[in-house]
Amino acid sequence: MKVTFTRTGDRRYRVLAERAGAPVVAIEPAPGFDAYLPHDLVHFLVERHWRLQEGIFGDLSAGGTAGTFLPLEGTRDRRWAKKHGGLATSGRDMDRSEALAAAAFAAWQGHVGTVPAGSQYARDTARAAGVTPEEIAGVLPALDEASARWRTLRVGESMTLELSPAPARAGRREGRMGPV
Repeated sequence: MKVTFTRTGDRRYRVLAERAGAPVVAIEPAPGFDAYLPHDLVHFLVERHWRLQEGIFGDLSAGGTAGTFLPLEGTRDRRWAKKHGGLATSGRDMDRSEALAAAAFAAWQGHVGTVPAGSQYARDTARAAGVTPEEIAGVLPALDEASARWRTLRVGESMTLELSPAPARAGRREGRMGPV
């Protein structure tokens, strides 16, 4: 699956997912714009790092919509919704993805100096996500790299990341986060 993050305005962005065997879907505007590291880009990176198969991007990879993405072209009618709408996985990693994204972003802000390092918020979000500071530190290089790329984009420009699919399990449509 190819996931493209496009800066669509001064404070707006879109996320587009091109999936094998499923319609192209997008969310626009995507939530949580940040000039340095948008929220859904953080989700993508933490889901890949912790190999969450049933978070937002795992669900998209499996053919679902993560409950928020819509088809890029055509009409979203009842037939489309019945066939492609909703979750393709159990969604069991959605809450974990959200907690990890908050913890990773808070730690990254301290890491780059936009907020004081080791803030109470960073400690609280890491604790809520069930990870240690050392575990959070493991994802910071990926956030640094993505931020460096994102900051260079002008309105209308994009960056694309890829996820490799997992082998299908009997009776389930499931995606796996692999290395980029």
